[in-house]
Parts: sequence; structure tokens; C-alpha cells
Amino acid sequence: NLSDFLMDIGACSVSITDADAETEEEDPLFDEPSLTTCVNDLDDDEMSEKELNEWAVVINDVAAGRNIWKRCDVTAHFPSSMFDVSSIVDSIRYTFHCPSNPRYEVDNVPDRDWIKHVQESWTPIVTRESKFVLRFPWHEDKLVMQACQNMEREKMQEAMAKQFSSGVKREGA
Repeated sequence: NLSDFLMDIGACSVSITDADAETEEEDPLFDEPSLTTCVNDLDDDEMSEKELNEWAVVINDVAAGRNIWKRCDVTAHFPSSMFDVSSIVDSIRYTFHCPSNPRYEVDNVPDRDWIKHVQESWTPIVTRESKFVLRFPWHEDKLVMQACQNMEREKMQEAMAKQFSSGVKREGA
């Protein structure tokens, strides 16, 4: 399929998303009840020729497998050292017998220490009972202590809210 092909020619990652996401045309992947009919739920012999043709096929089923959405966006990340847009587009067109070049956009991804960037967004995780703290090697003790204090603060606020909402009168109040 296309994502495997892109990985084989050097992509670092590939994702496929619904091009109509968050619009009236969105077709939810998990087929929420009463919102849509998912083409994968129907057998080909249950669908009329017109219904089958309503599902856009950009490349043959041999290349993509069963289509999930009417339209999709494919995002592939390639290292800048081997980045040659025209040869990638030509390879896709030739391999999947596309009648014309696929539409594409090129975005520059900032050059940064991505491991450090992601690690900074992962804070220590404290369980509700405060009996377990998930910390990673880059977490400093100060950050772990702050996460534990925040959890205790949340638990106290919930207990106070519960007590006051139940109408229980405290002694001395």
C-alpha cells in the first residue's frame, strides 16, 4: 500500500487522515451510530454500481487496500538530506499508475532536538492513591514533588467540594 511504499523509499513516518475531518463531509472511522454508513460495513454485491463509484478511488485497491474515507490526506516525513520532491512524486505516480501527479505540499519541520522537546512535555504521572509515581530518567526531583503536590491539592479540593455539596455541617462552623 502507499504508506508501506513511502516507508520503503525512505520516509521516517507516514500518516493517513480523513481529508474531510471536522467538516459536514467527515466520515468517522469508527462509524458512530446514525452518523454515517461506512463502506467497509457493506459487501460489494449489496451496493449498487452508483454507490460503489461514489467512493473516490485515487489509486487501485491493490495499492491502497480497502478505502476507509472518501478522501484522505497522506503525510510523509523524509529526511532533508535525501529530500527530492519531484522524484518521490514521480515514483508514486509510476508505481501506482496514477493518471496525473498527486497534489502535495511541502512544509519545513524545524531542526531541533526532538527527543528533548517531547521529553519536556511528559510530566511525572501520579496515581490517584499517590502510591505510584511514573517518572522518567529526565525528571528532576523538584518536578516529581510538584506533581505529587498537585495531585494532593486536587484530592483535597474534591473532598471539600463533596463535603460542602452534601450539606454536612462541620464542627465549629
